Amino acid sequence: KDVLLRQPRLLVLRIDRVLQPNYERLRSVGLTPGEVAKLYTFAPQWLSRFRSLEPLLDYVLSFGLSTVEVARVVPRIRGSYLNPSRFIKNAKIMDNYLQSLDLHIKEIAIKDPSIFSQNRAKAEGRVQFLRNIGATNEDLSRIISAFPQILALDVSGNLQPKYDFFTGEEAVDPRKILQYPKVFSFSLEERIRPRYTFLHEKGVCTTNPFGVLVPTDLGFATKVAHATLEEYELFLEHYRSKQD
Repeated sequence: KDVLLRQPRLLVLRIDRVLQPNYERLRSVGLTPGEVAKLYTFAPQWLSRFRSLEPLLDYVLSFGLSTVEVARVVPRIRGSYLNPSRFIKNAKIMDNYLQSLDLHIKEIAIKDPSIFSQNRAKAEGRVQFLRNIGATNEDLSRIISAFPQILALDVSGNLQPKYDFFTGEEAVDPRKILQYPKVFSFSLEERIRPRYTFLHEKGVCTTNPFGVLVPTDLGFATKVAHATLEEYELFLEHYRSKQD
């Protein structure tokens, strides 16, 4: 129903000439019936405007992705960048930039297809932030390969505040941050600060932010804070009530 509301012209498209061939083409590149259905739900343009979008699909295929990789990437190509010419132009710009960092857009797209729509100038700003905190060229290649989403994180609203917290309030070695860049993916107020506050209350010291943030609440409470899950949950309840 939602798909038809967004693309009512689907009702007048012929099954034999438009819908079925489009479906079979998407199946031929490795998408399962369920993945095609999900793609149509999120981006019904793939169903109604397939002919105009096929150059976009061909461009993605030109990277030599396996059928499994195509099935991961294509369904996430949707939204405002479902414009083949704009998509391809921006993808080439980003690919050239990534190559300057000894990376290839294919490697990154498999993990984070949103790389195709990234703004180069903003990506450069995030890379410069990493350089400013001590990242070498080798570090940059490793960090972006492992956690390409970092190129989409705002510097002033995300990266800098978390970096300041770790290196300032917690005296974490900057090299540790570069070693575990995924720490930037966690919420400062919902996960990072509460967990460190709990550790302080328990008198537990640690220099490994990744080990603090990655475990589940149960794992963090019992293995890192040497407490019980009930203690941590009670702490969170009081902590959050103070923040409201």
